[in-house]
Amino acid sequence: MSRNDPYRKKTKREEEADLDFLPTTGLNTPDGYLFYHANILNLTKDQYERTEAHGINLRSNKNFSIEETVTIFRNWRKERAKNVLTDSILETLDWEQLEEQVREKYYTPETYGDEKLKEWRKVLTDKHKPTHVARVMGITATKAVAVLAKLKRSEERDDPTMIHKCYEAATSSGLNADKIREHVVNNNKTELDNLRQNVKIKDLSFHLRISNSRCIELLKIVLKTILDKFRESKKGGATDDVAWSDAMREVSKKPELEKSQIYKAAEIFCQNATNEDTTSTLGRSTEIGELMKSNEITGFFCDIPELKHLVNSVCFTYIARLDLKLFNNLIRHFRLKEKLHFLLWGYKRVKVWNMLPVGNGQTRYEAVLEFERANPLYSKTTRKFLKYGKVAEWLNVRTPILF
Repeated sequence: MSRNDPYRKKTKREEEADLDFLPTTGLNTPDGYLFYHANILNLTKDQYERTEAHGINLRSNKNFSIEETVTIFRNWRKERAKNVLTDSILETLDWEQLEEQVREKYYTPETYGDEKLKEWRKVLTDKHKPTHVARVMGITATKAVAVLAKLKRSEERDDPTMIHKCYEAATSSGLNADKIREHVVNNNKTELDNLRQNVKIKDLSFHLRISNSRCIELLKIVLKTILDKFRESKKGGATDDVAWSDAMREVSKKPELEKSQIYKAAEIFCQNATNEDTTSTLGRSTEIGELMKSNEITGFFCDIPELKHLVNSVCFTYIARLDLKLFNNLIRHFRLKEKLHFLLWGYKRVKVWNMLPVGNGQTRYEAVLEFERANPLYSKTTRKFLKYGKVAEWLNVRTPILF
């Protein structure tokens, strides 16, 4: 066994030399560095287990994780400042959104082919333990836990996007839409359920990348969703045609996200974002997600969760343009919350505030102030913004000045 083999048992001297580099808890040394970056010798078994407990597998030849790469960049920046080093790559990074930039520029997710996915679905269905899966698939237990968790989440999805995908895939795998309408209009639930027998489940499983049993469950949900929505619309007095259209909107391709919805979403982000928020934290906020739905920013077509799609539309499309034309040319760094407000104010100046009716003896600024005070999405930052005298001058200018 070679000296550099990570599984080699270390000598007593080597073990003693490494003790200083294993923190009491976590991964960082007292100086804030990852302990295995400060070690020039092979790691001990305890050190390997410590990193693997935090989802970092140092025994494989795979690339660093996103979280680890972010830590490396930040340490790199700290050392550069301390030792007056120069590196052009650091100048191009936005340190307020470092994780997103690392993910976009340097991270390539690991993917599996169809045959490999079949193997993974089998071990998931058979409910094997991660240690057994790791041995069979030739990976670490940590990796097995992560992959199994991701597959399990896919298996359990029944969100609107997944329902839409299931319906579209089922209609191309034997499900007859005309027959569905016939049995729904006739309120024949038994014949409606029997339509599942015409679907090629193996084809559906291939398209959705989930197990056969889960495909059958989703088909039941799709057909029940159509019938329930049809009955609900009929109960409200709708004709058969209108009720059928309402039912189809629940499972078929939904309308694209409108520009007005994007800016309304930006306004909700402005009202609820904190100074520490990033695109990642906004995309995970269940509270903001519920606010989007309560403000009718839902039901649009997307291939990812709706809130994440809204974050991407606002931040990676519109704010990215502001970064290119404005923020990247400034010395000061702005938080995501501030950028969201700049975007919102520029849009409102042209599309909303300019169009407000102005009463006799009233300035446009006063009309805007009155309008915003009655706005339930009025943020504290916007309230402060409108108090500045320069803003009043800006709003009273007839020709809009864009940010």
